[in-house]
Amino acid sequence: NSFCTLLASPMVKKVPDARKASKEHTAGKKKRLDCVGATATDAPSVVEDLFGYPDQSDSPTDRCGLWTTPLVGFVHFHRWRMPAQYFAPNVRGLQKIPDLFVCDGCGRDFVSEGDFAAHDAVCLRPIVGEEVYRDTNAGIVVTLAAGADEMWGPACQRFSIFAKHFLDHKEAFLDVESFEYFLLFQSSKVDDDLDTDVRPKLHFAGFFSRDRQRQCLANLACIAVLPPYQSLGYGGLLVQLSYEVGRREGRCGSPERPITSQGRVAYTAAWCRMVSAAVAQGQEGRVDVSINQLASSLAMLPCDVLATLVFLDALREGRNGHRFVVVTPQLERWASRRPRLELRPDLLHF
Repeated sequence: NSFCTLLASPMVKKVPDARKASKEHTAGKKKRLDCVGATATDAPSVVEDLFGYPDQSDSPTDRCGLWTTPLVGFVHFHRWRMPAQYFAPNVRGLQKIPDLFVCDGCGRDFVSEGDFAAHDAVCLRPIVGEEVYRDTNAGIVVTLAAGADEMWGPACQRFSIFAKHFLDHKEAFLDVESFEYFLLFQSSKVDDDLDTDVRPKLHFAGFFSRDRQRQCLANLACIAVLPPYQSLGYGGLLVQLSYEVGRREGRCGSPERPITSQGRVAYTAAWCRMVSAAVAQGQEGRVDVSINQLASSLAMLPCDVLATLVFLDALREGRNGHRFVVVTPQLERWASRRPRLELRPDLLHF
C-alpha cells in the first residue's frame, strides 16, 4: 500500500520548523490517507476520530438511554471521600444515597458506616485473581481475574460497578462473564505510612478489561483509575501493559471506541511516546521500516500508528505521492520523554 511508506534514513528528513513546512506543503489542498478502513481528509479529523470521544449534553441520560446523573453523593473509599460523578447501580436501586462506603480490598459497598466498619474488621482482603505483575519499588501489584470465574467474578463485577461512579462511557458493568480484568493494587507500604494494622494490605487503584469472546481487534474494553491515584502514572502503566500482553500473544490491537476522557489522555501520551521512540530508533539504525512493520513491533494497529504520526505533524507527501516521515521537534521531544511509571517486562508473568 502507498501509505506503508519506508521510514528509512533516506526517507526520514529533519526540518527546523515543522509547522511552517506543513503549512506550506498543505496550502490549497487536502490530503487523503487510507489505512485499514480508516480514512481521513486532514490531520484534525484523524485526531478527532481516533483520540476523541462524543460530547455529553446536559441531559441526565446518555446516548444509550442510561442515567448519567449520579445517585450517590459521596463515595468513601479507603481514607478518601470522593464525589460521585456518574450514575452507577447501588444497593438501594434508584434511590439517592448521600454516602456510600466501599471496601478497598474486596469491593463490597455499604450504606451504613457502622456496617462497613464491621465488615472492614473481619475482611480477609484476599488477592483477587492471579498475580501477574509486581513492582516492589513502585509499590504496585497487578492481578488477572476472569469475570466468568466463580470465585473472582463477583469481585470483578463489584469493582466494575464501583468504577462506573467515575466513568462517563461504560456500558458493560453488570455482565462481566465475557471479560477478563487486569486489576491494579497499591501496596500499603506506599500508601499507609501511618497505618498501624499489621495485616498486609493491597488497595484497589484501577483496572483495565478486555473482551475475550468477541472476535475483534480491541485489546482493551475499559480502563479506569480512581481519582486519588490518577496523578501517579497508573493509567499509562495499564496502557503499556495492554500492549505488552498483546505483543506476547502475537496480536495487534486498539482500545474500544469511544475512548473515555481518562483513556484519551493515557493513550495520547502512550502512542506518542511509543511511535516517536520507534521512529527515532529506526533513524539511528538507518533501517527501513514500513508502517505495518512498525505497528507489528509495537502491537498497535497501522491506523493508530498513522494517526499518531499525523498528530505529531510528522507525515509528509512527496511529489510522486510517496509518503514519508520527517523528524520534527515535536517528535523528538516525545521520543526523549519517559513515562511517569514505566512497565518492566521482566516482571510480567504472562
